[in-house]
Formats: sequence, C-alpha cells, structure tokens
Amino acid sequence: VKKTVTTLSVVALAAGAEFREEDAQPPELTYFDLAGLISDIGTDIAAGETPTGMIENSVPRDFDIFADRDQLYRAISNLVLNAFQAGATKVGVTVDTQGETISIRVADNGPGLPDRVR
Repeated sequence: VKKTVTTLSVVALAAGAEFREEDAQPPELTYFDLAGLISDIGTDIAAGETPTGMIENSVPRDFDIFADRDQLYRAISNLVLNAFQAGATKVGVTVDTQGETISIRVADNGPGLPDRVR
C-alpha cells in the first residue's frame, strides 16, 4: 500500500507546531512505513522523561506513505506527548484511507478539555 500525505501542514498545526513562513523548510518527501514511524515514536517516548502510558499502534504493517517523515514524526509525537501530559494512560493511532485521502487518528482516554476552555 502506497499513499501520499498532502495535508501535513494541517496536522502539524493541530499538534501545536509554530509555523512561520520565513523559517519553513521545504518538505523532504520519501516513502516510509507509517507503522514503523509510530513504533519509533513509542520507543522514543518510553525512553524519555515524561510519564507515559500505553501506545496502541493499529496502523497496518507495510502501510507506506509519501510524506516528510521528520515533520510527521514531530506532529504525531507532540499529540501523543500532549495526551500523556494531560492525564491519558492510553493513546491509540489508527489510519484510514478514502480515495486519495489519508486520515491519521490519534485518540486517547484522557479527561479531555475542562468545560471552562471548551
């Protein structure tokens, strides 16, 4: 399975990445295994200083995508770390495709946003 990620900037912004045009680097697009990327994120986060829980990687093996691996790594790892820092004990990563669109979903069992900030 080979898919192309074309909306990485939206994912990166959702993960809290700052975006300034003058600092923007052109993406380094390559094909890579998305499940392997998620496994690398889990290993790196488990080795870090932030208390974590379980990462459930439900991305099929050999699900190759064409994207900037480093940017996608940063975006997904930020979402996972944010979930653990907010009290989640489990974070799941799944992928879905519809035509040319790839959706990478990062969901957790954390308490969510307090009512006062919704």
